[in-house]
Amino acid sequence: MDYERGEILTLENNKEYVVVDTVVHEEENFVYLINNNDNKEILIQRVKIEDGAETLYPLKDKEEFKALLQVFFEKNKELFTDENNN
Repeated sequence: MDYERGEILTLENNKEYVVVDTVVHEEENFVYLINNNDNKEILIQRVKIEDGAETLYPLKDKEEFKALLQVFFEKNKELFTDENNN
């Protein structure tokens, strides 16, 4: 994947999202995004290559979102741990 942490993407809804991270899960690529103007809006998009270009697609359902959110937390758990408890 060519997406870099901190990169800003404008999606089809004309909103800007910041790339938080990318992961490979079950042989598929995903990108984690946060709305640039509302950090409570989180998106996880599937990355597919079509005609040589990366294209983002929404997830199938809430269950897939929850599963991939867990993958993100596991990969980035150092961001979510309290330094005083280590």
